[in-house]
Amino acid sequence: MDEKGIKYSYYDLLKQPPTAETLKEIAAAAGLTLKGTVNLRSQVFKKMDVDLEKLTDEEVVKLIQENPRIMLRPVLKKGKKAITGYKESTYEEFIL
Repeated sequence: MDEKGIKYSYYDLLKQPPTAETLKEIAAAAGLTLKGTVNLRSQVFKKMDVDLEKLTDEEVVKLIQENPRIMLRPVLKKGKKAITGYKESTYEEFIL
């Protein structure tokens, strides 16, 4: 985005885990459930003994807040829409 001169704000999820409200907003803006914001391929998540499907939304929020590395990152938000995870072609379509 720097190369294309696109203005953005940076929020480090690892240093300051998102609030429950922020997580819910990201999920809704990306068209995902809260469980859908969890990166199932994350090494941190793979080491956990967690059955994600059995967790409530509140438990998923707490899990992400305690282990922010399991969240699909980065998150790009533009207006009322958001995308999660890294895929360069999707980014270009989204930000332009």
